[in-house]
Amino acid sequence: MHPGETLRLEPLPQPGTPPTDPRITVQLDIRDTQTEQPVRAAAWLIIDYQQQLIANDVTHLDLELPGTQGIVTIRIIAPNYQLWELSFNYKTKYNRILPLPVRLKPPETESTG
Repeated sequence: MHPGETLRLEPLPQPGTPPTDPRITVQLDIRDTQTEQPVRAAAWLIIDYQQQLIANDVTHLDLELPGTQGIVTIRIIAPNYQLWELSFNYKTKYNRILPLPVRLKPPETESTG
């Protein structure tokens, strides 16, 4: 995900009674921003200042969260790449899917001149 990029939740809510325990599934697809090749990384989830390693050495992850949540932070760490982090909050009455492209950048190097 790049600055200014818009995310779209899927599927759209259907008429009828909402589920009693709605969930949002965040689908992380971790790739190199320049080559688009998959990158193996560790994924951390931070909720209410509690940090938890949820996956290690993955290129894709489906993360299921409860339907209502305060601020959630997803942090992706991979060797030889800059830290990637996204914080958001949400509330949904329906089961939703959030495809989230994670594009990692190599570390910035200082140029000498």
